[in-house]
Formats: sequence, structure tokens, C-alpha cells
Amino acid sequence: SPTQYCSAVLKGAASYDEVPGAIQSLLRKPIYDIAVAILKINDKAERNNALQQQPEKLRSVIESEVTRLWPRRQQLLKSQ
Repeated sequence: SPTQYCSAVLKGAASYDEVPGAIQSLLRKPIYDIAVAILKINDKAERNNALQQQPEKLRSVIESEVTRLWPRRQQLLKSQ
């Protein structure tokens, strides 16, 4: 089921790249939320640590989202 796929990816049991596009689409919001939570951390070392704690199979996707959002960091922090 889609929920099982999403859960498996978020827990690191399945790779983001291996699930169907529709499941990747469902995962965009949780990945965005994780990236924003990481961006809320002021200390660079702590941000890196938070990223390293993400499941290995999902880490590069979250890192890409953090990079995408970085220019808007201050705006995101004010709106959250």
C-alpha cells in the first residue's frame, strides 16, 4: 500500500529511488518538513549531525531539499 511504501522509505528500509513516482510524490511533504526542521537548527555542526541521523537511503534526498531551501532559510524560519 502507499502508506507502507512511504513508511518503509522514511524508516530507511526502502530506497527513495526504488519506489514508484507516485510514492515519491507522496513523500515530498515529509521530506520538506524534515529539511525545514534541519534548517531551523542554528549551529552548523548540529545541522550536519541531524542530517547524518537520517536514514542512509533517504539522506541524499533530504540533503538536496536542504540545499534547495537554503536560500530561503530566513524566510522559512520566520513563517514557521
